[in-house]
Amino acid sequence: MQKLASSVLVIAVFALVACAGAHTNPERKRGDSWAACEPGIPSLALRVSVCCVTGDPGEIDKAIRTVTAADSYAFTVKGAQGVEAAYQKGMPLAMKADGIEFFRSGAIMVVKDGEIWRRTRTGTLSDPLRILGASAKVRDARPPHEELVKLQKHLKDALAADLARLVIITAKLDDAGAREAARTEDRDLARSGTVKLWIEQGKLTQYEIVIRVQGKRGNAEVAGEVKTSVIITGVGATKVDPPAAVLKALEQP
Repeated sequence: MQKLASSVLVIAVFALVACAGAHTNPERKRGDSWAACEPGIPSLALRVSVCCVTGDPGEIDKAIRTVTAADSYAFTVKGAQGVEAAYQKGMPLAMKADGIEFFRSGAIMVVKDGEIWRRTRTGTLSDPLRILGASAKVRDARPPHEELVKLQKHLKDALAADLARLVIITAKLDDAGAREAARTEDRDLARSGTVKLWIEQGKLTQYEIVIRVQGKRGNAEVAGEVKTSVIITGVGATKVDPPAAVLKALEQP
């Protein structure tokens, strides 16, 4: 049984890899088997329902709106820029980076320093390094309901891989979209980009942005990829309850 499960997983992964480089075929339909979608590949005794088809703009729009129209949700930015956050309409963002808690409202940030909530500091009276690093991550994090709205209009050449209750959409970003999605320091170096969307039963649960950068930053040559992965949970069920001290700090002139 374990060998059979492993075989299914290997075939599914192989099909997804093939999908990433597939060309659009108007005769393919959602739900066809992978072997049927790729007629040039020998027939398999074990067929898996993994198919490469053109991504349906309506399906993509509907999935993205499950986040952009939500009153609340939680999200996690994975990797080196790791941030955990909770969004509720009308409330400041509750965020955590490097184990330090923050609340953010626009450009204003409040940090929990020991047992005290206070505004973050820059300039001659800047915060200590342990807070500055976390502050930068919190400041750079983009709430999905804002980021996805901007990215959606720049998606093109979308392909969908259908895995039963999971659909994975892979799309390219146009040049403007690649620059829009890049971090501020990489914007002038952005050359291209892709976006991957994980849609489970019509709901967007995860997305990944990969930006290819190339050029000079100062005197250094830069070439490579910058990846940002975001996981979305608790849509409609997330609550943000900032302490009174946080609200007072945010209201300070």
